[in-house]
Amino acid sequence: MPTCLPLLYKLYVAPDLPLPTSQKTFVQLFRSLCASSACFALDMLLLAGLTELAGFHYLVSAAGGFLAGSSLNYLFCSRWIFFHHRLRTRALAYTLFLLAAGGGLALNELAIWLLTDFCALHYLISKIAAGSSIFVLNFLFRKHVLFR
Repeated sequence: MPTCLPLLYKLYVAPDLPLPTSQKTFVQLFRSLCASSACFALDMLLLAGLTELAGFHYLVSAAGGFLAGSSLNYLFCSRWIFFHHRLRTRALAYTLFLLAAGGGLALNELAIWLLTDFCALHYLISKIAAGSSIFVLNFLFRKHVLFR
């Protein structure tokens, strides 16, 4: 039997099977990448829709998309990626998650603004660059502060 089969089984079918720490981190990273991709798609859809169809300024649209994507990501994190909170209550974990999302929102807005207004990139290209770098920071924060 190929050695990757137990890991693939763990990724999709049986999330509660014990794995060595290195494989557990790989599973969490893989799931986080899948979840973040879906959340990023929602974020981009709202950014483009609110800007192009509703006529909002791109930074206002970016904030709305980011907050919607972050909320969906919390659901993924607490139900599919990480199964155990490090903190005593979910309310405290969610509060810290929102604080981290606020920091991510500030970085997101700053990066989009700089890349769009000063580097003359289209706001959607700027969002892709900003989102890619913020993904890594978000995963590390969630893994080491909020969840196990």
